[in-house]
Amino acid sequence: MTDERTLSRRDSLRSIATTGALVGGTGLGIGTAAAGEEYDDDDEKHKKGKDKDGDDDGKYDDWIDFDACDAAFVRIPDEDELPVHLRFVTYNTVDERIEHYAVTVTGERLRRFARYGSDLVYEFNVYQFYDRPADSGDKLLAVAIDGELIANHNDCAHAPVTTKENEDDTIDYDDISFEGVCVDTERETARFRVINDNERLVRLDFVVAGSDQKGMVAVPGKSATYFEVDATTSDGAATVYFYHDGHQIEIVGSNQARECIPRGRLNLAAKCLEICEDRALFRVTNYEDIALSPTLRVAGTDSDAILTVPGNQSIDVWLGTTNPDIVTQLFYEGELIDSEGMPDERCEDEADLEIDPENIKLEALHYDHDAGTAKFRATNHGPEQAPLEWRVDGTDGRGYVCVPAEGATKFWVPLGEKPEGGTTVALYYGDERLAEATIYATDGKDGDDHEKKKKGH
Repeated sequence: MTDERTLSRRDSLRSIATTGALVGGTGLGIGTAAAGEEYDDDDEKHKKGKDKDGDDDGKYDDWIDFDACDAAFVRIPDEDELPVHLRFVTYNTVDERIEHYAVTVTGERLRRFARYGSDLVYEFNVYQFYDRPADSGDKLLAVAIDGELIANHNDCAHAPVTTKENEDDTIDYDDISFEGVCVDTERETARFRVINDNERLVRLDFVVAGSDQKGMVAVPGKSATYFEVDATTSDGAATVYFYHDGHQIEIVGSNQARECIPRGRLNLAAKCLEICEDRALFRVTNYEDIALSPTLRVAGTDSDAILTVPGNQSIDVWLGTTNPDIVTQLFYEGELIDSEGMPDERCEDEADLEIDPENIKLEALHYDHDAGTAKFRATNHGPEQAPLEWRVDGTDGRGYVCVPAEGATKFWVPLGEKPEGGTTVALYYGDERLAEATIYATDGKDGDDHEKKKKGH
C-alpha cells in the first residue's frame, strides 16, 4: 500500500502524519520534572532563569533550538566543548509519565546543518526515540546540558503527570524495573531503561561486565531514565550490573534483537520527475512491522519534514523542485540512513510525448559576467507544453525547463567559466537533441539578435 504527500519549502515541511494533516496539537509540559545532576524542585541552579536585569543567566540558553514539542537541535559552537552531557526530558504518552534520556555526546554523533552555519549539532526527535507515529502525542519538554535545564518555550507547559520526590519515602527494589531497549551495532552501543515506580528519586551505580565502564544513573520517582553504554561485542552485546548503596540488585543484558536505528529497514527511492509541475516524486518504504517517522531532508538547505510511514508500507512524497543537483536524505535519530539524487525518469504525464523538433527553438540572450550565468529563450510552436532538459556541451551541467504550448520562456544557465570562445547549450527530450544555441562573453542585452547563435532544428 502506498500513500502520497506533497512537500515544498520549510514552512510546509513540518510533521506530516499518514492522514496528510500537519501535526500540531495541544502542548504537554514539564510540570515539576527536572533534569540534570539533581532532581529537587527547589534547586534553582538547574533551571533556566533571568538575572536582575532581565537577561538570561544560563550558559547554554542559545545552544537549544526547539522545533515545537517534537524535536530539539543542540548547537555546539566549538569542538573544545566536547564531550557534552545531555538529558532530554520527554512525556511518554503510552506510559503516561515523564521520562529522561541521558546521553554523552562526542564528535561522531554531531552533524552540520545549513541553517546553523559552522555549529556542530546534535539532533533529538521524540517520535523517532520512541519509534512512533508523528501524531502519537509524545512531547519533548526540556533539555539539560551539563546539568543546566532549558525548558521548551513552546506550548508544552503542563504535563498530565509529574515526577514524585518524597525524600521520606523508602525505596522498594520491587518497584524498580530494568530493560534492555535496543542496540546500535554500527556504533557498537546498547540502550537501557530503568523504570522507578517509587515515590522518590533513586540513584543506581552500574558496571558493564567485561569492560572498565561504570557510572551512575539517576531516575526520578514515578519516572524512567534511558541511557547508553558501549557494547562489548560488535553485535551489541552488553551485560550491566546495577547496584544501590553497594548492594547488587539486578543484572540486565542488552536487547540484541532490536536495532535503535532502522538502517536498511527504511528505504528512500527516487521515482520520477514532472518538469512542468516543477516537482519530483520520491518513495519512502518502511520494512518494520510498526509505524516509523523518519526525517526527510534536502541536503544543503533548511528544508525538512517528519514523515510517518506505516509498518510494511510505503508513502510517496512530492518534492517541490526539479534541480538535478539536489540530494534528498532520510534521517533517523540524527543518523543518515539513506539518500537519493534527483530521479531521471519522467512521470507518466510527461513520458512518451511526441515533440516535433521543428517546433522547438533556442536563443542565447545575455551573459551575466558577475554571476557567471547565461540567459536563454526557448520557444515552442507546438500545440502542447514541452517538458525539456537543457545540457551544457562538454560539461555535466544540466537542468530542466517547461516551454508552454505556442509560447516561450526564458531561463538562466550557470556556466562557471567565462564563455570566451562560446559555450553551447542544447535542449533535449529524452536522448533526442531538439535545438541548440551558443552564448558568447560579449553577448549583452536581452533581445540581441545573434543569428550565429540560433541553431534550432
